[in-house]
Amino acid sequence: MKPYAIVKRLGFYYVGALTPYHHKEIIDRATKEMSTITINNESLAVYREKSTIWEDEKTILVFISDRLKAGQIRGVYQSLAKKEKSLKELQQELVNPKGKKRNREALEKKIKTIAAGQYLKDILKWKLIVAGDGKFVLDYQIDQEQLHLVEEKLGFRIIMTNRHEWTSQEIITAYYGQSKIEHAFRNMKNPYHLALKPQYHWTDQKIKVHYFICVIGYMLTSIIWREARLKAGYTGSLDNLLDMLNNIRLGTMLEESKKTGKPKATYMLEEMTEAENRIMIALGIENAHNERPKIKDVGVYK
Repeated sequence: MKPYAIVKRLGFYYVGALTPYHHKEIIDRATKEMSTITINNESLAVYREKSTIWEDEKTILVFISDRLKAGQIRGVYQSLAKKEKSLKELQQELVNPKGKKRNREALEKKIKTIAAGQYLKDILKWKLIVAGDGKFVLDYQIDQEQLHLVEEKLGFRIIMTNRHEWTSQEIITAYYGQSKIEHAFRNMKNPYHLALKPQYHWTDQKIKVHYFICVIGYMLTSIIWREARLKAGYTGSLDNLLDMLNNIRLGTMLEESKKTGKPKATYMLEEMTEAENRIMIALGIENAHNERPKIKDVGVYK
């Protein structure tokens, strides 16, 4: 069974992305009928329609991501610079009087390979001029008008959902929320903190319990991270916060006594940095070693 069929059978709601290259007709319609909405106090041009995708009706949104567009334009110019360099080197080889004779068909094939690439075949214009027996001159240029047209087509995102009742703002906000989920997965793959593996289990039941405990642990540390950011102005990553908390150590001091029995033990936190002390106060655990909970048969320091 295909993944989308499983999702449909389970009745899940979702927001997903489509590749603009495979849905050019949607982009063409969008460029003619965009309207402006406001998200986080910023204006965004959006096109909305309903279409059949994956054998089911979906609400489709098309909008331009400035960040994506800037990255794509940067990529186009970087590719152009590399290809221009290769064409210039070939151009110099061809005009070299000591250069070898060339086969036109093989030479054209080589130039086409150099000039190939997404968006670039219509931007790089070239032609071979016969200069004698087995000699050619390569002439090339960048079509600035075509380059401008390509820039206008960049930055488009297409997202879809089966949440037809949601506003465009809600759909786009939900789509960008995926970064939080991706961030959680990255943290749970961290080999130093919160790692899911190694698990040292082989049966399905034990693996499920192991993963459940790991997820609960991640949720608890995320709450600690949130409290540190809200109450102590912490700006670092969750990973760095755990490193910081790991540096806070508790010392045990034993007092000599003339009486028989166990010596009296007192506990004291080692000297902390200003940032560590601020985090401890924000989390309300600066006196946890003195006000530890008493649970039968459980020792805090064991």
